[in-house]
Amino acid sequence: MKKWALILVLLFSVSPAWAIFCQYCGKSMADDAKFCQHCGKGVTAPLIAIGTPTVANNVADDGFFKEYEPITRYEMLLTSANSLPASAKIAESRFLVSQVLAKKEKQFPSFSPLKAKAHALFVRKNEILDRYHEALKCSINGPSKARGLAQKEVISFNLAKTNEMIAELKTGQDDPAVLTRVERLEQELREATREYLVTSPFLRVDNSKMSKGQPFWIAETKNGWAQIICLADVKDSYPVAGWVTLYDLSIRTTWKGEIPTVPVVVYHEPPVQSNVVIVEHDGWWGYQHHHHGWYGRGHRW
Repeated sequence: MKKWALILVLLFSVSPAWAIFCQYCGKSMADDAKFCQHCGKGVTAPLIAIGTPTVANNVADDGFFKEYEPITRYEMLLTSANSLPASAKIAESRFLVSQVLAKKEKQFPSFSPLKAKAHALFVRKNEILDRYHEALKCSINGPSKARGLAQKEVISFNLAKTNEMIAELKTGQDDPAVLTRVERLEQELREATREYLVTSPFLRVDNSKMSKGQPFWIAETKNGWAQIICLADVKDSYPVAGWVTLYDLSIRTTWKGEIPTVPVVVYHEPPVQSNVVIVEHDGWWGYQHHHHGWYGRGHRW
């Protein structure tokens, strides 16, 4: 009898404890609840089932990552819509995210190194999404639509790479080297998203010009050329973007030969000769993280 009792104790000690949480306020609910006892809202969407293992904290199980689901929903709300989401939906998403992050901050001292790194990435992802929202508003409503579009491209790239790091942690939980790989990816991302400034009176980008002091991002380097996008406000509704020789960058900007270690997909091939000018093009091109590719924007070069 004592033997069976011991087996039952061991079984329950290693089994995950499951809880149901409200999709609106994030607080726990009864399994069969039709309304949340905390916020009073009815259950109209699938609830989040979150596993909370009672053993070993050195592995960030799938349940741990699922608890950050409101951040993923916030991302989908912003990046899947063709227009600016309603402010009420944005406010609701931000509230749910803040609830999750506040809960995790209290648990943070007990996190393993892997969980701590994952949490830091989710916090950063939320900050990136807030910046994406501001850039999206600017690109649609102005007053600096060109700058909003340009910033949105850099932020989308940053978001995509952050998602890759989170996925790396989730799939490599049993790999002792996963933290080292993610830290290397973080360093590469910092280098790839660095901004530079024009230092000469002007910098010619295809058939456009950038003025002294204007910031830009290097999206790609290839065969002695760099594909750049101006991050400053311009009179046009679309940002200045195109190919510049690495030589011009080295003498006319703060760029001094640092080649980004994280390549971005090129807009299109660089010019064969320095005097080639693109007169008309169907679109200016930019990175969109959830499509993993470059797409036209309807800008004339």
